[in-house]
Amino acid sequence: MKVKKLYCKECNKRFSVDLSTYKRRGAKFCSLKCYGKFLSKTNVGNKVYNWKGRYISNGYVYIKVLNHPNSVRNRVTEHRLVMEQRLGRYLKTFEIVHHINGNTIDNRIENLLLCKNTAQHQKNHIPIKRCCVCGQYIKECEYIDCDKCGQVFCEECGEDSLSEQGNGIDDIQIVCRNCMTEKAGV
Repeated sequence: MKVKKLYCKECNKRFSVDLSTYKRRGAKFCSLKCYGKFLSKTNVGNKVYNWKGRYISNGYVYIKVLNHPNSVRNRVTEHRLVMEQRLGRYLKTFEIVHHINGNTIDNRIENLLLCKNTAQHQKNHIPIKRCCVCGQYIKECEYIDCDKCGQVFCEECGEDSLSEQGNGIDDIQIVCRNCMTEKAGV
């Protein structure tokens, strides 16, 4: 077994490591104790090697902000900061910022909606569909879909793209232009 001799990055003590281990994962410390001491000195606050003033935890982006009235350990969620900047005031603790497209990392102001309370916020979690014509997001109760292919249309686009077909009240189907042209064989 080939051995490589190195110096510990923490205590400067000389130590040996087998060459295959060194090639696989490197070696900078003589023991876990020295590695722990090194980390405790270097990975504090903004000295963490990958700290850039923001990080993602539980799907939300957090920003380091000193002296913010609603911060927890000098960190605030980015979507709340964006909304505060837009309003020009701090948010109250009961106000909730909703992500319209459901992506909690997308903190553009056009994707954020301020809710006055939890009840108002819950209404925004009704399943959302997207119009196949204009791309607009639509709440479950505000869209029309083709009975044949299932494509979803907002009410405005649906008026232009959908028509009723059938022989009577019980036989009526709402069909989009694509399905009408397929039926006609065009």
